[in-house]
Amino acid sequence: MTNCVLAGNLASSGGGAYDPVALVNCTVVNNQATLGGGVYTGDGGVYAGIFRNCIIYFNTAPYGSNVYNFATSSISNCCAPEFHLFGCITNMPGIMAAAFGDYHLQIGSPCIDAGDNSFVSTVSDLDGNPRIIGGNVDLGAYEDQFSGIAHFVSLAGQDPTAPYTNWLTAATNIQDAIDVANLGEPVVVSNGVYRTGGRVVYDALTNRVVINNPVAVESLNGPAATSILGNWTISANAVRCVYMTNGATLMGFTLTNGASGVSGDIYQSQSGGGVWSESTNTLIADCVINRNVAAYYGGGAYSGTLTNCLIYANQVSRYGGGTAFSTLANCIVSNNVASTSGGGTSGGFLTGCLLMANTANFGAGASSNILINCTLAGNAAKKSGGGAYYCSLTNCLLSGNTATNGYGGGALYGILAGCTVSNNLAGNGGGSCSNALYNCILTSNTATNNGGAIFYANASSCLLTNNSANNFGGGSFFSNITNCTVQQNYASYFGGGSAWGNSRGCLYTNNLAWAFGGGIYSNTAFNCIISSNRNYGSYGSTLNGCWLMWNGGDSSVHDVLNNCIIQSTYNGHAANESTLNNCTVTLNNSLGGANFCYVTNSIIYNNYPNNGYFYGAAYCCTTPLPSGPGNFTTAPIFVDAYHQQSNSPCINAGNNAFAPGATDFDGRPRILATRWMLAPPSFKASVSNPSSSGSANTDCPRMARWIMWIPIAQA
Repeated sequence: MTNCVLAGNLASSGGGAYDPVALVNCTVVNNQATLGGGVYTGDGGVYAGIFRNCIIYFNTAPYGSNVYNFATSSISNCCAPEFHLFGCITNMPGIMAAAFGDYHLQIGSPCIDAGDNSFVSTVSDLDGNPRIIGGNVDLGAYEDQFSGIAHFVSLAGQDPTAPYTNWLTAATNIQDAIDVANLGEPVVVSNGVYRTGGRVVYDALTNRVVINNPVAVESLNGPAATSILGNWTISANAVRCVYMTNGATLMGFTLTNGASGVSGDIYQSQSGGGVWSESTNTLIADCVINRNVAAYYGGGAYSGTLTNCLIYANQVSRYGGGTAFSTLANCIVSNNVASTSGGGTSGGFLTGCLLMANTANFGAGASSNILINCTLAGNAAKKSGGGAYYCSLTNCLLSGNTATNGYGGGALYGILAGCTVSNNLAGNGGGSCSNALYNCILTSNTATNNGGAIFYANASSCLLTNNSANNFGGGSFFSNITNCTVQQNYASYFGGGSAWGNSRGCLYTNNLAWAFGGGIYSNTAFNCIISSNRNYGSYGSTLNGCWLMWNGGDSSVHDVLNNCIIQSTYNGHAANESTLNNCTVTLNNSLGGANFCYVTNSIIYNNYPNNGYFYGAAYCCTTPLPSGPGNFTTAPIFVDAYHQQSNSPCINAGNNAFAPGATDFDGRPRILATRWMLAPPSFKASVSNPSSSGSANTDCPRMARWIMWIPIAQA
C-alpha cells in the first residue's frame, strides 16, 4: 500500500492493518485492536512486514498500541513511539487534527523532509500534490505544501532570536512570535503549557495571548499537547486566555483556567473567559476550551467562529456558559453552567453540534440560538427550557432534557422544524412549551402536570406518540394542532390525546385517559378522526365533521357534534348526554346509539341493543319513533353505510333552522333543494347527465343540479 490513510478502524488484531506485505508513505492513526492497534492483532499497528516513510501513531491496544511484533519487520524512516531505530522518529508527528480526521502535516512537523526518496514510486501524494518538495519526501500520505515564512515557539528554545523562523531560534512565548508575524505568516507552537506573559487590550483585563494581527496561530501536536493557561478568578487579577482580532485564527490548543474581568464594559471586559473575538470573523478550530469563567457572556468563548471544538466545564454568571454570540460547527458543548440562561450556548448559530449535560435556570442547552442538525441531550434547566429556550431548531434531536419544575423539557418559546423531541421531562410541556412545531416527532416525553408532548403550542404535520401527563393532556394541552397524528398517549386524568385547544385534520388513535376523554377533552375539533381511544373518545368538546369509531367507553360524552359520524363504539354508548346536529350514528353494538342526547337532523339507526333514549329529538331518522317534530322510522337507505341513496327518505327531511353549517361531512354543499338532508354525507346516485351520453355515479354538487327541479312537495 502506498500513499494511504488507515484511520478510525477497529479489529481484534491489527486495527489499521493485519500482516501487510508493505506499507510505503502511509498514515496509520486512530485505530483500535486487542493486538496491534495500528498494525497486526489488536495492538493497532502492523504485524511483520515492510514499513517505509510511514506514520504509525495515536493507535490503541492492550498489546502493541501501534505495532505488534515489529521485531520481525523491516522498518526505515518511520514515525512511531516504538521505533527507536536509526532514521526513525518517536516524537509526536505534528498532524493537523487527527482527532477530527485531518491527517495533513502541520507546519514545522518533524515528519517533513524526514523520508527516504529511494522508497518513493509515485509522483504525487494522496491529494494529488507533488510527492517530493524541499529535497526529501515527507513521512505519511501527504506532502507538506507550505513554502512561506513561519514563526516558531517552543518552551524548550535555547536561542530565541527574532523573527523565530526555525526551531533553533524559536521564541519561548507565543506573544513574541505573533508580534513579528506578517499577514500569511503562521505561528507554530510546540508542546507545553503557556502560562506566563500577558497584554491588556480593553480596560484593565489581561489576556495571556493577544492575536492582534490577522495571522494563524497553530499548535504543532494539538490540544492534548499544547495549552494556554489563564488565571481563574473573577477579580482584578483575572487573566483571559486569548484575545483575537478580525481575521485571526487559533488552531489546536487547550484554553483553560481563563477568566473575564468584573468591571469595565460588559462585552469587552466581562465576557469570554477562555477566548474573546472582535466578531465571528475569527476562526477557532480543533481546540479544547474548558474550565474558564466569565461574569456576563460566554464563560468559554465570546463571539468567533468555532469548528471541531470541545467546549466543556465552563461557567458564566449571566448568559452562555460555554459560548455567547458565537458561530459553532461540529462542536461538542458539554457540562457548562450559566446562572441565568444558555448553559451550553447563548446567541449565535450552530450546525452539527452536540449540546450535552449543560445547566442553567433557563435554556440549559441553548438560549436565543439558531440550530441546524444539532443534538441537545441531557441538559437540565433549574426552571424552564431544558434543551432550548427562545431558539429556532431545524432537523435537531432534543432528548433526555429536563425542566423538572418548570415548562418545556425539550424546548420553550421557539420554532422547531423537522425535529425529533423524545424522552424529555418537565412540569408542563414535557416535550415542548409555547413553540411552533412543523413536521416534528414528539415521543416518550413526560409532564408531571399537563401536556406530555406539547403545552400551549402550535403544531402542524407532527406525530405525537407515547407521551404522558400526570394530570391533563397526555399528547397536547391548550394547543392548536393541524394535520397531526396523536397516538398512544396517556393522561392520568383528562385528555389522553389532547386536553383543551383546537384540532384540524388530525388523527387521534389509541390514546388513554384514566378519567375522561381518552382521545380529546374540552377541544374544538374540525375534520378529525377519533379512533380506538379508551375511556371515552371525546369528552366536553365541540366536534365538526369528525369521525368517531372503535372507541372504548362512550365515544362522545357531553359534546356538541356537527356533521359527525359515530360508529362501532365498544363497551359504551355512541353518544352520551351530547348534542348532535346533522350526524350519523350507526353500527354501534355495545350499549347502543345516542343516550340522553339532544338530536336534530340526524340519522341514528342500526345500533344495538337500541338506537337510544333522547332528551329531545327533531327531524331525525331513528326507531322507535321518538316524540318531537319531523321524526320518522323509515330505514335511511345507505349506499355505503353513510352516504344516502337518491331514494333515501332522509333527503330534504331536515330543518334548516338546526343546520350547523353550509357544508356536509365531505365538505360539499349541504342544501340540495330548499331543505337540508339529514346526516353528514351527501347522497351519491346514478343520474342522467344531459351534457354527456350514458350515466355517471355522481356526488352531491352535480346531483344538486337535478334535485332543484323537483318540487319540494314531491321531495
